[in-house]
Amino acid sequence: MEYLEPKRKMKPILDALNALLNIGYKSHIIDKDGNLEPINNVDNYLINNNLESDNVVFIK
Repeated sequence: MEYLEPKRKMKPILDALNALLNIGYKSHIIDKDGNLEPINNVDNYLINNNLESDNVVFIK
């Protein structure tokens, strides 16, 4: 799922994120080598890496 930076306040994206987390999915980013790397907080990840958006993979 493409996730946008928090200041854009995209309600459908936040609703989808919360729904996935609430049913046990964990968020991961795709690193530069194509591997999945778990992240605890998508918003913090984007802010800390100065990203406006990134693709997030959810795995149960």
